[in-house]
Amino acid sequence: MNKVIYILVALSCILLSSGCNTLQPPMLINVENFDIVNKSDSIYIESDIIIYNPNWHKLAASEMKYSLFIDSTHLGSGVFDEKLLLPSKDSTLISTRFLLNNLDIENFVNLNDSSILTVKCFTSLPIIKREYSFEFNIDLFNHLGILLDQSLAKEDFEIKNINLNSISLTAIMLDFDVEVSNNSRFNYTIDSMNIILFKSKKLQNRIGQTYLSDQFIVAPDSLNQFNVSMQLNSIMMASSLFFKSINKDIFYYVNITGVVVFNNIIVPIDVIKKVEIDLSTMKLKLGK
Repeated sequence: MNKVIYILVALSCILLSSGCNTLQPPMLINVENFDIVNKSDSIYIESDIIIYNPNWHKLAASEMKYSLFIDSTHLGSGVFDEKLLLPSKDSTLISTRFLLNNLDIENFVNLNDSSILTVKCFTSLPIIKREYSFEFNIDLFNHLGILLDQSLAKEDFEIKNINLNSISLTAIMLDFDVEVSNNSRFNYTIDSMNIILFKSKKLQNRIGQTYLSDQFIVAPDSLNQFNVSMQLNSIMMASSLFFKSINKDIFYYVNITGVVVFNNIIVPIDVIKKVEIDLSTMKLKLGK
């Protein structure tokens, strides 16, 4: 009897040992709800990843490392630190957010309608005692504008030398310089630019507006400046000057919107600057 029990125990150990040795790595089934989002001056790749665990035992990992590439260009790396739990013989949907932390305008030199985003993921699975990795590709063409918008520094667009050029009962003329810098090795084109002066930070109560329709090529490693004139609403400006004269601070807000074209990719530009009038010099001082 003891011999029979010994044989059964031995067979059980062999079966268990065989089962542990045949544990299989999980399988990537699908990627859903892919999106590129811009939040708090950072840009993320968001997606739902469906992974199937074919094993009899659940699998868990504490973190997952990732790297992101466009074609062969590295765009970012990081750690997805949420715990991964894969139930046995079942599929699991994992909502992920990967940070793109290496965006630069030079990444977009050779992009075209066949550009592919590759996400490579790595994690360690204790039960299997091996590293599990997978990758997936995303057609990026419909999202290139968002990526390039993040890589174009808003500080490249500055407003300088603001002057109240002439004041009369019927018209007030404002002129200033728009300065565009380009510190990269590549040129891009400003296809159009709309400049509006508002009385409110919420961009309400428009005081003046001007529109530049000509294309303007921003050369590599250059500083470009052009002068702009704008006719202001006399009545609204007069009320502002009155409140300023009784020591009530009055600020204006200049909103620059336009279209930038880089490597055949169209990107909207939206810059807001605060200005304050100085009655002693009849100039407007630029704020942030």
